[in-house]
Amino acid sequence: MISAVIDSSDFEFKLTRMSVAVGPVGMASFMHSGVIPYLQQRIKDRFLSEGDDVTGKWAELMPTTEVFRAAGGFAPSHPINYRTGELFRYITRAGGTVEVDPIMTTLYYPEKGVADGEVSKKLKTAQGGKFNRGYAENTVPRPVIGLGATDALGIITALNFFVTESVMK
Repeated sequence: MISAVIDSSDFEFKLTRMSVAVGPVGMASFMHSGVIPYLQQRIKDRFLSEGDDVTGKWAELMPTTEVFRAAGGFAPSHPINYRTGELFRYITRAGGTVEVDPIMTTLYYPEKGVADGEVSKKLKTAQGGKFNRGYAENTVPRPVIGLGATDALGIITALNFFVTESVMK
């Protein structure tokens, strides 16, 4: 719930400010200043803990994967979902794509069309796993992007502050 005290002398002015804040352009500003940094931090924390309350604890790596990692000069077991750091850097530094039209604002995270083929494949595999035809071991999902009810509540609370602050300036 968004609430603000507005006396009759500045009602029209504050109503206009509220309309701008909750309109597509205001929401784009909120996405850039509030939601994108939140997503970036949430993902960084998820990598550090190798999973969380939304994605679950990430499955340990398969022995074959550990052998490949070690052969490539990387730590065999940990960190999970982080070998070269390319996927991590891409999704924690992504700015997101915010599209605005007259009736709505849409956020795409990570940015639309920025990832090259290899990073895009890594993200898809992390999120959904991969059936490895001809191999004994499939790649299990270890999702790196996700939001839960607590995240939704946090974003709604931040939106409340954003709109209230915009109106009360």
